Amino acid sequence: MTVEHAEAMINASYADERFGYARMVLDHRTGKRKTLAAPKGWEQTNEEAAAVREAIDLELLREVPITVGPSPLRTELEEVRGAPTRFSVSFLGSAANCLTMAHLNRQHRVSGERAIRGSLFHQVVRILTIEGLQAGMTGYDEQEAENRAVEVMMAPEEGNAIALSTFFDVVEMVKRWARVIELWPDAIPHVEELFTRTVEVGGVEETVSGRLDLVQVRDGVVKIDDYKTSPHVPSQAEFERRIQTPMYAWIVADTYRSAHTFDVGEVYPSPHLDRPIRRGVELEPGGVGIDRFIHNTITNIRKAYAEESFSATPGSHCEYCQLSSLCPLPPELRPDAAITDQKHAEDALAWLLATEAQLKTVHDALRGYVAREEAVVTTGDIQASFVTRSRRSPVPAVIAAALEAGHIPAEEAYETSDFTQFVIGKVRAE
Repeated sequence: MTVEHAEAMINASYADERFGYARMVLDHRTGKRKTLAAPKGWEQTNEEAAAVREAIDLELLREVPITVGPSPLRTELEEVRGAPTRFSVSFLGSAANCLTMAHLNRQHRVSGERAIRGSLFHQVVRILTIEGLQAGMTGYDEQEAENRAVEVMMAPEEGNAIALSTFFDVVEMVKRWARVIELWPDAIPHVEELFTRTVEVGGVEETVSGRLDLVQVRDGVVKIDDYKTSPHVPSQAEFERRIQTPMYAWIVADTYRSAHTFDVGEVYPSPHLDRPIRRGVELEPGGVGIDRFIHNTITNIRKAYAEESFSATPGSHCEYCQLSSLCPLPPELRPDAAITDQKHAEDALAWLLATEAQLKTVHDALRGYVAREEAVVTTGDIQASFVTRSRRSPVPAVIAAALEAGHIPAEEAYETSDFTQFVIGKVRAE
């Protein structure tokens, strides 16, 4: 980091935050502070800010890998000729959803703060995992993980400048990772290792590969953990339905053929979630249908590259496509969920809020009409009407005790009252 960077930090419009961080850096470098957790009070007076600025040693800041602000998402076009010579698990899953999406992801290298954050998180937890296993640890507590993550990221490294927000996001993700990850020090470990398996497709041997963040093997059980920094977490049912889930086990099973159980999991430590989540499922070796899926998908990929024609298949996957702005489908044919930029997202939020307000107004107006006219409104097999419900009043403790002892009959213990409720649902059978 240059002196100019440090000066820019101090003079940035969000000076309070930057001064607060500079103080933390100074304390950390001089041993007064053990960690760089975000301080509770960011706001400072101008006098305090000026005092901190005078106290900052720019030589100390020179080595701190922090930039003034986050970099935007960027894409770089790379020349792609022909089908891949090796098929990754993620590419096959993407191609099964949409060949256009898979091809665009090969063509364009996405960079920016999101990509940097994910890459840096993986680098940090890789170091922590290796160190933990070597030390015989079964896991980290949050404070240990935070301290080590800060040390790793504070180590000076040429060209390793990151934004302040990214720094804190990665620290938070590492802490969350520590809450759910389990280390097996007595197992055979594979940390960020590339697994491969060959399969014959149309008389030609093809290689399928997958780089898995953590694979641990012990007593015939293979535990697989893959880290996802996205804030989108699939439901358990969705996780189990996805083809990538059994493919993780399928690709490792070729190396560990005597294994009888595969605990396949994905860890979601995003700071945007309320808590870290691990989706997991236990599978037996075999991978029913995997060979057929791979055969069909690779055949379709070969055909698409031979004809240079990539079909675009709209669906729920469009919601998470980073290159949806390059989709050849006209906007009217894409799912409404395919938001392409920040302005589009802001417009969608405004539309959603306006729509919810309109829906409430219409709902209240319809309820008023049904009540006023004592009517039942029906369209198709849906009706709006008031239905009668019954409610039993709460039982005081003394009555409940008497009821339990059999001193009073049940019909005298409760007071039941009827009320009506406005309901929109299926037509009620008479």
